[in-house]
Amino acid sequence: MPTAVPYDCRLEPQNMTDPYHLRRFLDAQADTYHHALDELKAGRKQTHWMWFVFPQLAGLGRSDMAQRYAITGVDEARAYLNHPVLGQRLEECAQAVLGWRDRSARQILGTPDDLKLRSSMTLFALAAPQIPLFAQVLTAFFAGEHDKQTLQLVGAGRAPGAQDELARLAQLTLQHYQHNAESFREGTRDHDVSQNMNALLRNIQAPAPLQILDVGCGPGRDLQRFTALGHHATGLDGCERFVAMAREDSGCEVWLQDFLALDLPAQRFDGIFANAALFHIPSRKLPTALRQLHQSLKPGGVLFCSNPRGDDQEGWTGDRYAAYYRLETWQALLQAAGFSELEHFYRPTGLPREQQPWLASVWRRQ
Repeated sequence: MPTAVPYDCRLEPQNMTDPYHLRRFLDAQADTYHHALDELKAGRKQTHWMWFVFPQLAGLGRSDMAQRYAITGVDEARAYLNHPVLGQRLEECAQAVLGWRDRSARQILGTPDDLKLRSSMTLFALAAPQIPLFAQVLTAFFAGEHDKQTLQLVGAGRAPGAQDELARLAQLTLQHYQHNAESFREGTRDHDVSQNMNALLRNIQAPAPLQILDVGCGPGRDLQRFTALGHHATGLDGCERFVAMAREDSGCEVWLQDFLALDLPAQRFDGIFANAALFHIPSRKLPTALRQLHQSLKPGGVLFCSNPRGDDQEGWTGDRYAAYYRLETWQALLQAAGFSELEHFYRPTGLPREQQPWLASVWRRQ
């Protein structure tokens, strides 16, 4: 069997200047862009690259690829055009298509990629009417007719809004874990989080065995450890492969739930263990999630959480969306949700603060 590649769990704050995660297009184009451009210059598309070379508006495609590379609206389309690499490449490709005006879009691209071209050019023509190139493509190949669905989504106010954008952030992050589930399990199997587990358990005043909810349980490592200690552990994760792994490896009940749409029973748990999980929730949705966790604890119940610390940054680290808080900000968020702080500490222990990227904290339901 091939050796599993260790999963890189490091999530230190990185460059947060890419709010639309345009990096995903650069990554996709890294090995394909020049082939795509050559095919367009030759007048015949041969390989698969349409989604990330001629992006479309979200809501037009249902495949994983279509959703991953969907543009959320005209603001993201403008950011795409203003990107020093992506904008130039889009114009290069549009210009290459125009070199074959004597052919139809279907002859150049095949179908349904000819329809994708029209929707892409419609979106960017709306986003940047000062750039005539996109309208020229529509005129040359579609008699100047814009894509009606794109016009409806943008013009009728049905273009993806804040909720759609939040859903996309969650979807892309979950896709990352879905695609890397096996390497994540192997890379984190032996991580020692006993300090975190002990911090939760020693602050719970209820008698054992305890009802524990492991939020963001991943493949179920900590479910097994809580169970071995004699407690009743329940898992929760948004990644389908993690849920399946956790059920198989731990034998525990594991719920498949999106962090942005938690549906938890009231006053069920003595403790909630949220180890390296809550920082994936966008800041505007975190208060709602914290209130959900609060109401799911029994009176006096305890919440443990550990997150990479930062300076209140928020954005993409690779393919994962994350928010990194200062201690004071995190304290204010938890207190507003009805928790009182019991303790906090930094990890790994025994190192200078600048080498301790993780902030752990323990809270009691008031």
